[in-house]
Amino acid sequence: MHELSIAESLISIVEEEVARHSLQNVTSVKIKVGKLTAVQPEALSSCFELLTENSSLNGVWLDIEMLPIKGYCEDCRQHFELERPFLVCPKCQGWNVRMEGGHELYVDEIETE
Repeated sequence: MHELSIAESLISIVEEEVARHSLQNVTSVKIKVGKLTAVQPEALSSCFELLTENSSLNGVWLDIEMLPIKGYCEDCRQHFELERPFLVCPKCQGWNVRMEGGHELYVDEIETE
C-alpha cells in the first residue's frame, strides 16, 4: 500500500508549510491526485487520519480531488480526457497519442480558521 508513504510525505510537506508561514489552526488540506497514480482516496484518507492522530494535524480534513487522465493526439491535434489509460485517440482512433495529465500528486491548499 503506497498510500501510507504518500500520507507520510503529505504530512511532512504540510508541517513544513505550516512552520514556514506560521500558520495556526489548520482545518483542511486540499490535494490534487491524478488518476494514473493509482492512489485509492479512501486508503489515503485513512492513512492520513491514522498518522495525524497524535499530532498538531489531528482532526485536519484531507480533501482529495482526483484529476482526469489527459492526452493529446499528434495526428488530429485534439486534446482529450480519458476514463482509462488507453492510448487511442477517441476522435480519430489514432495511436500517436501523448499523455499530458494524470500523474499529478500535490498539495494545492492548506486552509486555516
